[in-house]
Formats: sequence, C-alpha cells, structure tokens
Amino acid sequence: MLTQTISPLAMASLQDLPGNELVRRFNDLFSRSQFEPAFDVACAEVMRYPALEYAAKRAALAVQKIEMRGFHPLYKQAIVHCFQALTIEHRHFMFAWLALMTFDPLHRPLMNLMDAEDENDFDRKIDWKTIRPCVMDPFFQLGIRKLMVADIPFELLLTRLRRFVLTAHKTGSILTADDLPFLCALSEYFYEHEYAAIETPSETDLISGISEKSDDISLAVLGCYRLLHPYPQAQKRALDKNLSGDIKTLLSFHVIDRNEEADIKKNIPALTTIDDAISKNVADMYEDNPYPRWRGFDLPPVLYPVPRSEILVAGCGTSKWVVQTAMTFPNVHITGIDLSRSSIAYGVRSARQVGAFNTYFAQGDILKLDQMDKQFDLIESSGVLHHMKDPDAGFKQVVGRLKPGGRMFIALYSELGRQSIVECRKLIAEKGFSITPEGMRQFRADIISLPDEDPLKQIAMRRDFFSLSECRDLVFHIQETRYTIEDLKNLLNRHNLTFLGFREQAKALQEKYISLYPDDPRMTNLDNWEKFEQAFPLTFANMYQFVCCRREEENTPSEGFAQIDACKFFSIGRTI
Repeated sequence: MLTQTISPLAMASLQDLPGNELVRRFNDLFSRSQFEPAFDVACAEVMRYPALEYAAKRAALAVQKIEMRGFHPLYKQAIVHCFQALTIEHRHFMFAWLALMTFDPLHRPLMNLMDAEDENDFDRKIDWKTIRPCVMDPFFQLGIRKLMVADIPFELLLTRLRRFVLTAHKTGSILTADDLPFLCALSEYFYEHEYAAIETPSETDLISGISEKSDDISLAVLGCYRLLHPYPQAQKRALDKNLSGDIKTLLSFHVIDRNEEADIKKNIPALTTIDDAISKNVADMYEDNPYPRWRGFDLPPVLYPVPRSEILVAGCGTSKWVVQTAMTFPNVHITGIDLSRSSIAYGVRSARQVGAFNTYFAQGDILKLDQMDKQFDLIESSGVLHHMKDPDAGFKQVVGRLKPGGRMFIALYSELGRQSIVECRKLIAEKGFSITPEGMRQFRADIISLPDEDPLKQIAMRRDFFSLSECRDLVFHIQETRYTIEDLKNLLNRHNLTFLGFREQAKALQEKYISLYPDDPRMTNLDNWEKFEQAFPLTFANMYQFVCCRREEENTPSEGFAQIDACKFFSIGRTI
C-alpha cells in the first residue's frame, strides 16, 4: 500500500527561506560559476540558520567546486553544522575537511605526525599533551565519524594513533573518561572502514587483554579493532536503558543495528528461488560483505508527491538508491530485490530509520524475474548484471518487466575505464591473496607500500579501496564481465532497445563532448561516445551508467516515468 506520509527526515529538507537575500546571492553566484564566493555565502547562511537543511545543501553544492588554499574559521564552523544535517551526503565535504585539517593551526601537531617515517618514528614524535586538543576538537571527531576519508596518509595516521591509544590504555597512564568522545569517534572510523588497516602482532596480543573488559573506555578501544556485536559485555551494555552520549551512539552501530538486521533477515520474503551456481556464489559473497555500507544520502530540496509510479531495483544491495528515491517520491512504490539477505536487511533497517515506508524488499534472482506478475515504469540495475555468468540472460529478464514506455537505468563495467582494476586482479591471482579479511588487508598493505608512480597504486585513489566490503567488490569479485561501447551497441540491438543517454556526468565532461560533437546535443550517439572514450579512457572509470527503453518508445514514455523524469534529480543525460 502506498504511503502519503512524509517523514520528519524528509520534512527537514522542505524548510527553506525563499525570501532570504543570502539565497538570492548564492543562486546568482553559483549560476555564474563563482563558486568560492558562493560557498562563502552558503557558509554565512549555515551559520545564520544552522538548522536549515537547505543552507547545508547549498554549501554541499559549492564545496565540491572549490579548492581550499588556507584556513578559514567560518568554513570550519559551517562544516561542523553541515555534518549534523540529515539529508545530504557528508562525503561532499571530505576534501574540504581534510584541507582545513591541514591548514588549521590547532591541528598542526597532529598533521605533522603524517611525516613520521614508520611506527617507531611516530612513537618518538607523538606527545599526548599537544595532540589531545587536536583529537578533542569536534571538527576532527565529526569528520572521522561522518566521512569515509579516502586518503592513504590520513589512514596511516589514524592507524598509528589507534596503536598509540591501545598501548596507552594498557599502561593506564594517559586516557581518562574525558577522552571517551575521541575514542568513540576513532572506533566509529575503523568500524565504518571495516578494519581494513592491518594490525601488528603486538596489537593483537594487547587486544586479547582487554576483550573481556566491560568499561566504556575498554569497549571503545576494543571497537577500534573488532566489531563489538559478538562480545557479551557489549550486548549487555547496549541494552542499558541509562546509556547515553557517545558510547550509546557507538554501540548503536556495533550492536543495536546488527541485532535489528539479524531479526529482519528472518522475515525477508523469497520472491524467487536461487538455483544458478554463480548466483549462489555471489549471494554468499554479499552475505559476508553487504555492499555498499552507507548512512547519509542526498535528498533533493523539493520532494515530488505527484508520481504514483512503480520502480524495481534489480540487485538493490544495501538499498541506498532505493531509500533515496523513496524519500524523493513519497507516493512512488519501490520494490528492491537482491540475492543477499544480509544486504537486504541492511536496507530494510535503513529504510525504517528514515521513514521510507513506500518500499518492499524481497530476496530473488534476476534470472527468474519472469516469475513476477508486476511491470514497472522504471527499472534500475546498477553494477549487477556484469556479475552474472550470462549477463544477456539477466538483461532479457529485466527488459521483460518493463511497462510499455518504461525506462531502464543500467550500469556496466567499462573495459577501458577498468584497466587498473584488471591489473590489480592479476596481482591478486599472482600473489594468491585469499578472499578473507586477512587477504584483503594484506593486498591493501602491498598497494599502499608501492611507490606513488606505480600504475597499480591508482586503485588507492578510489573510495572503494578504503573499506573491506567495497574493496572486495572492487577487485576480489568472483565474477565480472567488462564491456566496450561496441558491446553496448550490440547488447542494445539484441534486445531491441534504444540508448537514451549516459547518466551522472559532470558538467565539464558534457561540455567537452558537446564541443567535439556539436551535432549531437542530446549526447546519444554511441559512435561518438566510442571515439570520446578512446581519447579519454577514464571517462567511464566507475561504470557506463545509461538509460534505455524499447525501440519505438523513445517519445512515448509511460505516464509513471514521465512524472518521475520531470524531476531534475533524474536527468538522463540532457545538457545542463
């Protein structure tokens, strides 16, 4: 049953001040590509109206367009407020946050530790009295809690800081109850990265010494190395009704959320059976590593209650796209299916937490979508079909669920764009890295130790490199097929489909394409795109993300999709 309820989270994005002079100034500056002054205005608005989600959204838009060249106290204060906004992806602020950390005089003692040559040099240089004000700064703590910081030197800094904290806890001479907010933030950082950093044998020994302790500091330090969910003392502490503050937040992630997901898994309906051998293997992989881990998402500044459409997400994973779309269109009904019950449980929990009630989740295999009676205005299948033994068979099943005039959002790996990944997969095979946490940590450590000029180190520029589940999906996947644009043309022709455009393109990329091919303003000529990718091989380094429909239905979209497409949030490749 469709819901017409708008959750408090969604309502937070609807509160704007249309007569605000700061809004008019921001819009004028941003439209003229004056991004730095636009960010200045956005920060001023955030500070004036810190609870205004719209202001944080404007700051998030502008911050992605600028490069920090120095320390700005206003920026620091504004970003702290933006980190507390509910309806934006905080990762938009990652580069700005890291740059401000570098330039901030307060954090100079901490950032100088990045120059340590090794662990021994780090131990010689660190001075807790000078470092403590840095790590107690809310700007620092919010950053490591909210961001997947995709930066090797910063990861090494926090990994060494983690070892310092563990040793200090063992001696009992430094840490106090006042340090708990920092320890919980550090624990949350490593939890979100799924303990991707290698620990030394000495750390392993020290961890075993505190694994039975139940005080809050011990739990926080233990949480820097281990998921707390299996520990009885953590389970007991998480259920304490008097629990509050940072330790409550930490145990919510480690224990409460995990318990809820375990309960959800028991009641996930099975839409189809899973009989294909590759499907079973892929399902097992994502049972161990639900993908991707996420918390926040971007909610457009305006919700769209008009569409009453049906959307299918074929291979929904942990359902970030499902939840984001459900919140954008409160009266659209979205069905998410996936092989992995663990991934689905993560998505169901997340949907409940934010109030995305217009969703339905089930376990199922795309190869058996013909067992469904329903058809859909829009089918999204991103990064899924290329993990099948026979992607063509899966593609046929997805097409079969489209309503007349329906559209498909598809994402497939690019052969050219993925060459660095191909080389990494060769390295994994040559060195025999196992598909285990230990094997993935060792692979990451080997990549990190490479000189910067080594081509293989390009992978460390990808955000997916910085957590185990995402690293596994990136380079350890048991099954993958890569495509060229010629392959895309053949695929579309085999299924009698029309290419409608690539999605999620940067404005600069679109402008470059139009400058080269002005006779293709809709950017739908795949012959042109083939030449473009040859000239710029990393254009589709993430994936080919494109829209298609049945041939002869290009100009007759289903009513449900037409209503969705009216939202600018769902641009299918039109020029900006």
